[in-house]
Amino acid sequence: RRYPVASSSSDSAEDVGSAIDWVRCNIDRFGGDPEKLILLGHSSGAHISSLNLLSSEQSRSSISAFVALSGVYDINDHYVHEKKRGVHEISALKPAHGGRSNLSEKELAQMFLSSSPTYLARQQKMQKGGGLADHPPTWLYHSTDDTTVPLESTLRFHEALAEGGTSGRNGPRLHIEKNGGHGGVLLDFILAQPDSTALKILRDAASSIAQPDASACGSAESADMASPRS
Repeated sequence: RRYPVASSSSDSAEDVGSAIDWVRCNIDRFGGDPEKLILLGHSSGAHISSLNLLSSEQSRSSISAFVALSGVYDINDHYVHEKKRGVHEISALKPAHGGRSNLSEKELAQMFLSSSPTYLARQQKMQKGGGLADHPPTWLYHSTDDTTVPLESTLRFHEALAEGGTSGRNGPRLHIEKNGGHGGVLLDFILAQPDSTALKILRDAASSIAQPDASACGSAESADMASPRS
């Protein structure tokens, strides 16, 4: 679900979890392996996918690798960026994350924290004594000329994950491109050029897959499938 059908980003993140459960419990019907799942999201899709992984132990145990492309990981930073661009009042960013017109900038910043993966990753590091070791291996991509979502968004999230103990085999891997813009990486997938950046990242993620913990599917077999979208 997308806003306003989803009342908040946490609703959208829950849908990502439902999608993961459905795929894990049904992929064998299509010839896939439920123990080799890669979660991929672009832009807001990367945002809600990150939220889900940071909040759901079941999702973390189900996903073998996470590929996040040009994502928004700090909602307040992105709100400030949209304000500089003059689009903050027509964007769905503020209302989708609980922002109201009568809130001060300080109150907005505080409200946005619960929807910001960078902040949540740092909080989990403190709460778990430095442990984000169960976060799946992660590949982060961003282009230096992305004017929709600045490169700093991914750099800070990468730093937060690395500080939380996800270095080494569990990532995070950082790939920075010079001339990809915001949507160029999606065009890579559409054209499916074998030497494209997008497919190189996906092949790298696939080649490093480890076996996650298997668990019972339960009622997920009947869940409606949802998918992260931009």
